[in-house]
Amino acid sequence: MNVKKLGWIFLVRGGGAALSIILSLLVARLTGVSGAGLYFLAMQVLLVLGCVSRFGLDNAILKTISAHSVRGCDRSAKNMLGMSLLVSIFTALFIGGFLAYFSREIASGFFSKPALDELLSLCALVLVPVVIFNLLSEALKASGKVASATFIQTVCVQFIVVACLLLFGADGPEIIFQYFFLGCVTAVIIALYRLRNSYSGGGWYEGYTFKKVWTDSRPLFTIALLNVAMASCDVIMLGWQSDEIQVGLYGVANRLSMVGVLLLSVVNGIAGPEFSRLWELKDASGLRNRLQFYTKWMSVAATLFLLFFIICGESLLRFFGPDFMQAEGVLVCLTVGQFIALSTGPVAYFLMMTGKDKVHRKATLIAACCNVLLNFYLIPLYGAMGAALATSISLSCKNIFSYLYLRREFKVGSYA
Repeated sequence: MNVKKLGWIFLVRGGGAALSIILSLLVARLTGVSGAGLYFLAMQVLLVLGCVSRFGLDNAILKTISAHSVRGCDRSAKNMLGMSLLVSIFTALFIGGFLAYFSREIASGFFSKPALDELLSLCALVLVPVVIFNLLSEALKASGKVASATFIQTVCVQFIVVACLLLFGADGPEIIFQYFFLGCVTAVIIALYRLRNSYSGGGWYEGYTFKKVWTDSRPLFTIALLNVAMASCDVIMLGWQSDEIQVGLYGVANRLSMVGVLLLSVVNGIAGPEFSRLWELKDASGLRNRLQFYTKWMSVAATLFLLFFIICGESLLRFFGPDFMQAEGVLVCLTVGQFIALSTGPVAYFLMMTGKDKVHRKATLIAACCNVLLNFYLIPLYGAMGAALATSISLSCKNIFSYLYLRREFKVGSYA
């Protein structure tokens, strides 16, 4: 990947991160702590259901279609994408119908939040376009159109929602979800336009059955479920065990602390191909040196992020409204977890690119189980702070476990 393209991707991801914070700010200012809590909770439900509906096919599309493209097999790539879309859309329609039918029972019975009913119904409506544009974005990446895919996934939807909020406002989270639906449909249209000349010849489903699609996606589906469990467990369990105010406080603090993830995603994009190439060349020394190089500079950046949020956390939260200033401790706690995750370097990609994906899966499984148990115990005691402690501890355990494994197996030291 050339420097110009890499710079564009970094710029797009940075814009997406900025839009995410602006969107959270607008949601908080327009709907208050309770409204923001309902919004964040509904979004996490949508994230989980979207992952289940995709069956891990987003990752399978990236892996399989990339291989077909290298071989010049456009027809096979088109067949794979067509069957993946068919399976995922059917699943999303089924899950969305179930959610719409039982939205009242889920909102009042499970979450004890009757106001969540309409938002869950809107989640059912949004689910299908969310699944489609994510799958099409992965197909764009596999076709070499990484910048377009990054724009669609990280900027497009959020830009439309932010623009609608600035132009028309919103008197509740339900209106925001309607804007979100508009953004998702727009993302689908843009993705289809960018893919229009990518594949030629044959039908969309020839040669691909559900069994073959499931075989390709099953290992990746497991990892995707574990990752989404790590990302969503805190908010969903907080919504189950506490009130929407605690969810709102936690949601804003979590969005701010995730700024560091932008750095990790960019480093992974650069380091992943390097690790894969050095592994194929059996260059153990080169692998160690590159991992130590990235870990060193990520640790420096992580330290700066941590100091920034410790010093400026209260001032940042004041922008969201006076009620959100009580989330300062939650923000610092989450930032400490992100600090440890960044300081261990791109260990997840190192494991996956060097044939150690089972170790990564094991670490993620242990962390996910730890996260669930800690949330179950700590949220009733400490509310949003309990969720922050659970997330930081489990995330730290996952990355420290992976790093210690690399030190033992690859003789990785501290910093070169």
